[in-house]
Amino acid sequence: SSGFSGQHQPHPETEPLFAALRDHDADLILAGHSHNYERFKPLSPGGLTQFVVGTGGRSLHVPGPQLATSEILRADVFGVLELTLASDGWSSRFVAENGTTLDQAGGGC
Repeated sequence: SSGFSGQHQPHPETEPLFAALRDHDADLILAGHSHNYERFKPLSPGGLTQFVVGTGGRSLHVPGPQLATSEILRADVFGVLELTLASDGWSSRFVAENGTTLDQAGGGC
């Protein structure tokens, strides 16, 4: 199921959107709103991966409990998500404002 750790818990009304993305073999879901970085375990056997990237510089929010489906959750550093998209897959790097890579992931299409 969809959602974020902490203050912005899953909203049941978004589940049809997530189901449609899974059913149509989407690869990535990108969200902001929460002021932290979070990457989730694949939401489908095909590897649909959800990111929350709300670390652009205004403020950071310490989230509540981390969901079991979350692989990494950072609320202590500003940064950006660098995505490389290709016809056969994707790769990502979460890069802190000082240039340090804090997370890397990838998936096939």
